[in-house]
Amino acid sequence: MLIVLGIGVFTIVKKNINEVYEDNFGNIVAKNRIADVLLSLKNGDIDRLTSQKTRDWRLFWDNFKSGNTFVKFFGNGIQPFLIFSEYWGKKVSSHNTYLDFLNCYGLIGSIIIMWYIHTKVKNNIILLSNINNKVYRYVRIILLIYGIQLSIYTNRIFLLMFLL
Repeated sequence: MLIVLGIGVFTIVKKNINEVYEDNFGNIVAKNRIADVLLSLKNGDIDRLTSQKTRDWRLFWDNFKSGNTFVKFFGNGIQPFLIFSEYWGKKVSSHNTYLDFLNCYGLIGSIIIMWYIHTKVKNNIILLSNINNKVYRYVRIILLIYGIQLSIYTNRIFLLMFLL
């Protein structure tokens, strides 16, 4: 099975590795997403690999760090805000729930929220050890991991809270 998967991945990579061209500005551009991922890995460009999300995260992190002491501890308010990104040429959201927590609720509010999430996850892990039905236990584990992963993105924390 792994050999077939390896051959399939090798074939896709070999087919797409040279699917790049140079645009009018001298930039190397990929013709499709697989070629773009390969080009990003080859150049070590993490921003390009993550569709510029890491660039946005740095922008919001720098905004948090540059705030005054009151804002760092207590935040800017309950509503997530947008910051102008020169790369995109418009205001963007952070695409990261935890950066939104820091910017909205500050360090103190973020610690309280993260403590709550940690407590709920820990209680779910204890609950999972008491479940005898293996299928139900694995479904709960998969949903918990999925909810934690999806909670990274803005406005998805509700799903994690629902799953907890």
